[in-house]
Amino acid sequence: MAKLFQKVVDGPSSYSPGGFAVQVGEFEKIESGVQVMMDPTTKLGTSAIPGFHTAVDANTPNVVRVQVFQAWWSDPSRAWEEVASGTDLSAASFILTGRAY
Repeated sequence: MAKLFQKVVDGPSSYSPGGFAVQVGEFEKIESGVQVMMDPTTKLGTSAIPGFHTAVDANTPNVVRVQVFQAWWSDPSRAWEEVASGTDLSAASFILTGRAY
């Protein structure tokens, strides 16, 4: 039977393209559709809006890969794009919720 989980993790000190891995070790398999929120006190930039994409790792089913994107409210012509390689996200807390068993 699937259970709900919540896991809070700090971001990486040097972000890599494709995202960072979060292991939810107490479960064998995570269902797709994991939701991510970032601590609202954290900012990516003065006018950046954060966005996220998650994917369950096909080879390690209790690992979620979190990609971080940003858009600028001050420049609507800029589409969502992944944060730059090397971006320090260690001050950010990411809250993952989902279903697993």
